[in-house]
Amino acid sequence: MEEIGNVRILVVDDEYSNVETVLEIIDENIAEVFYAPNGLIAIKLALEERPDLILMDWEMPEMDGIEATKRLKTDDQASDIPVNISTGKNTTDENLQEAFNAGAVDFIRKPFSTLEFTSRIQSTLRLKRQNDTIQQMLKQETAHKQRELTSMATLDFQKASLISDLLQQVERLDRITNFVYATDIKEIQKKLQSQMDLDKSWENFKIHFEEMHEGFFEKLDLAYDMLSIKERKISAYIKMGLGNFEISEITGTSDASLRKAINRLKKKLDHGPKDDIRKFFFEF
Repeated sequence: MEEIGNVRILVVDDEYSNVETVLEIIDENIAEVFYAPNGLIAIKLALEERPDLILMDWEMPEMDGIEATKRLKTDDQASDIPVNISTGKNTTDENLQEAFNAGAVDFIRKPFSTLEFTSRIQSTLRLKRQNDTIQQMLKQETAHKQRELTSMATLDFQKASLISDLLQQVERLDRITNFVYATDIKEIQKKLQSQMDLDKSWENFKIHFEEMHEGFFEKLDLAYDMLSIKERKISAYIKMGLGNFEISEITGTSDASLRKAINRLKKKLDHGPKDDIRKFFFEF
């Protein structure tokens, strides 16, 4: 077990002699072992202690290992904990398939053989660490894409605001000069207006947004086809996890105006004033 390093293992077995055997095999200096006598207690301990691996006996009173494994795999807080089924009787192909269908990643036969036990435990822990690394990389990639989306939305708004200001200044300049340079100014206005393609910017944002939240806008349009473009944008920003301050900055909307817009959005979604719209879009 030395190559794995410090680990935490939950041993679930109604016969404590099997736990003692595990303790004899595993060096207590590199593994912390917890014990549960049945599936019900195992679920409670798994949620409280978050072990690196669960060694689950098949046949136990109150709740057997298969049922406990099924329940753990449907719990978001414990579904990523690998479960090795330990069994001395249920070793047919059909039995093992049942264990895998329940969510177990491997099995260990009883009575425990030191070589098989350590090999299977090490293999499971190694796979878990690899999976943890992949999940961490995916989280980092998601966070990076989220930052890119936020930056893209902010830049689009800043660009639109700048061009809008320039158009107003050019129009004022045209009046001040008594329209002497009207032809030249109109040419400048056309060029500025051509850059102010908000629809294109929005479509570009949606493409990148859908890479993270596939089908979001299609589902939103099917369920709530009366939403305005601004409300669809606010919905997307909320889905991204942005707070009111960030959304105000991106959209150039005051906090009070944004709160009013969100309240109007809630009404269109058939939500009450106290309903959590952020939770709604998180689960949407």
